[in-house]
Amino acid sequence: MAYVRSKHKGYGAQKQVEGILKPSQRTLVVEDLVLSGESSLRVVNVVRTITGRAPDAVLSIFTYDIPGVRELFKESGSPLIAISDLGVLLHGALVFDLLSEPELDALRSFQQDPIAWSNRYKAATKT
Repeated sequence: MAYVRSKHKGYGAQKQVEGILKPSQRTLVVEDLVLSGESSLRVVNVVRTITGRAPDAVLSIFTYDIPGVRELFKESGSPLIAISDLGVLLHGALVFDLLSEPELDALRSFQQDPIAWSNRYKAATKT
């Protein structure tokens, strides 16, 4: 087992990999959360460089399921497998009446385009 950082630590021995990765070793990258996939895909590339092969998959506990992100993982050779995602979370919120329809719409809007959503809500909260 190894712990792979998306970047070198900025302190101590500045290791990017803790543990041992061997050439041709099969691997699975485990993430708690995937939004854009940027840091996870950096880890995929580190593993590929060391082992000579892409990890078999990236397993995420949660993903926002932003359009295009799963395709980036597939293209990297390491498909994204998520235990849960924003769609499941929103469905639960709807079933248990935890969010209003405007709140659900705002979250769906975020999922479709996080940058536009962020810019829109930043502008709306400026005083």
